[in-house]
Amino acid sequence: MKTLVYDEEIYYEGKSLHLTPSQTILMKCLIEADGKIVTRSQLMIELWQTDQYIGAGTLTTHISRLRRQLKTQTGRPFIYTKKAGGYFLRDE
Repeated sequence: MKTLVYDEEIYYEGKSLHLTPSQTILMKCLIEADGKIVTRSQLMIELWQTDQYIGAGTLTTHISRLRRQLKTQTGRPFIYTKKAGGYFLRDE
């Protein structure tokens, strides 16, 4: 990623973004995937540290809020959905 960086916090063009702990975990996973698709299952395990079933709508809500937060702070959504695949970042 060119403008998004993870270093204990998420940075955009050198400025720290104000994200919740859950949003930071999601962004860390997506940034580390370097543009590759991260499955919903991978994100759920990373976020909740369990393989127990968490409602799919819960992750969808987290992603939606994160997209809104990114758009508010940077003017860009960054997170894209691969239908039936998962999520990925586009940082260009």
